[in-house]
Amino acid sequence: MKKYQLKPNFILQQVGDKTIAVAVDAKDFSGLIRLNKSGEFVFRLLQSEAVSLDDIVAAMKEKYEGDESLMRSNAESIIAELEEKGLLKVTE
Repeated sequence: MKKYQLKPNFILQQVGDKTIAVAVDAKDFSGLIRLNKSGEFVFRLLQSEAVSLDDIVAAMKEKYEGDESLMRSNAESIIAELEEKGLLKVTE
């Protein structure tokens, strides 16, 4: 099962109702990542440890009420975006 973890260090800042992630000491990434509440939740999980998609969905189910398939879809989208930017370490 794949596990994901963020590569660079990020600082998270609140800007209105959004959270902005800014990379610190990142060699391959410059820019900002805008996160909504669920995006911020997933982002913080990925910062703390290597987690699988199932781990992320389980944590989301504990925190939020709602449809599990929608939570999975949201988590997959966030992972895909971060992976596309080269910001994730992926282990099997």
